[in-house]
Amino acid sequence: RGAQVPFSHWYRSIGARPHIMQAAEHDRMAAGISHLPLLISVALVATTAESPMWSQMARLAASGYRDLTRLASGDPRMARDICITNREPIVSWLDEYIEALRALRRLVMFGSEQGEELERSLERARSWRQRWLDKRE
Repeated sequence: RGAQVPFSHWYRSIGARPHIMQAAEHDRMAAGISHLPLLISVALVATTAESPMWSQMARLAASGYRDLTRLASGDPRMARDICITNREPIVSWLDEYIEALRALRRLVMFGSEQGEELERSLERARSWRQRWLDKRE
């Protein structure tokens, strides 16, 4: 037996950057960045596919629709189990998302009066996403 190598050596050697946190904190974060996007994808597919116009819409759907609905292709049983076991954080994120959609709805509904505010909202989202992407590299 050789000398013991610290565990941190192993995860650093493969480029991993572990984040130590409490289970409840992890569950809340995972609900926001993993489970909420899954449900958004499912809702988008259900909303559009149940439309009487779906057969025509399907022919127009391209990469944006494909990318946003990819998560709906996952295993339904696993998704169900995730939702059941992480119910409270997921519902909390759904509530926040619904409020964000309502705010966007108001801006779109009154677009001529709210055009600048709508543009600022779109720019903030683009900027937040770009900062996230920049930090990942």
